[in-house]
Formats: sequence, structure tokens, C-alpha cells
Amino acid sequence: ESVWFDRLGMEPSSPEQTETVERSVEQIEGLLDELVASGIKASKIAVGGFSMGGGLALQLGLRTKHDLAGVFSMSSYLCDEAKVFEKLEGSSSKGDQRPRFWMAHGADDDFV
Repeated sequence: ESVWFDRLGMEPSSPEQTETVERSVEQIEGLLDELVASGIKASKIAVGGFSMGGGLALQLGLRTKHDLAGVFSMSSYLCDEAKVFEKLEGSSSKGDQRPRFWMAHGADDDFV
């Protein structure tokens, strides 16, 4: 594939193509599983990206079972109606650990 997930439009209000987002998150989660199984501590792993890759990093960071060191995202966003928001609403703060997040965009980036 040439993109992390499908999009119907670039605006945050565009509907999320949840099936393709889920597929990519599962793929990256599988890579994390392999790294941890090889002896790398999840707490030493950070994930991140730019644009769509950053959006995927946000998706992964908000739902991963691994205790990651952090998540970074540059010039990225989640769709307004991203399915991950529903998962967050149903989670309790007790026992839910999420990594630290860092997000940024350029001064001339008037989209994000």
C-alpha cells in the first residue's frame, strides 16, 4: 500500500475510514509485539510520524497495550469523529496508562 489509511477528504470533518485505520494500527501493533518479544522494553520505544504517519502514531498511542516511552506527531490530526474517541470515552482512568504525547506543526501550516 502507498498510504497508511484511506481518506475521503483532507478536512478533519471528513469521515474516518475506520477499517483502514484499524488495519494499519494492527500492523504496527504487531511490529511492537515483535520488538518486545525480541527483548526490547516497550518503555524504551517511541512511535511517531509526519502527516498521515503522525495520525497513525496518535491512533496507535491512544489504544496500544504497550507501555510506550512516547508518541510524537508532526503536522497531523485525527478526524473529528475518529473511532478512537469512542474507545477513550469508554475507558476508565484507573489502570489506563497512556504514553506521553508531543505534537507540533510549522508556523506556516495554516491547516493543522
